[in-house]
Amino acid sequence: MNFMIQMYFFSSFSSKLEHNEIFNMPGDYIFFLIVQILLLDVSSLVMAWPTGFPMLGPPLIFAIMYYWSRREPYAMLSFFGFSIKGYQFPFFMLLFQVLMGGSIWTDLLGLASGHTYYFLKEVVPQDG
Repeated sequence: MNFMIQMYFFSSFSSKLEHNEIFNMPGDYIFFLIVQILLLDVSSLVMAWPTGFPMLGPPLIFAIMYYWSRREPYAMLSFFGFSIKGYQFPFFMLLFQVLMGGSIWTDLLGLASGHTYYFLKEVVPQDG
């Protein structure tokens, strides 16, 4: 069941993010995914040397969700009957993961990766 939920999040948030105005060139979204995969690989190796984390799919999906939430902060979402705004969604998912008894380390890895991309792509160029 977890795999099906992850695939739903991947297809849903990838579609929303791909149609965002930030990705206006044909290869921008694939470049985003490649950068996220490289960031996740390197940070996974740093955190769990020498093998890294075995599965980096959920952190990739979390990075996509986080970046979408930064691009669409006031979009409304409904999740299990709760109406939440886009900027609250990643933190709601972290809380949900804790309440379900899971580990949040891989989600935090995805959050850090998505925030790194957001910071380097949008904050640094604006501040000079």
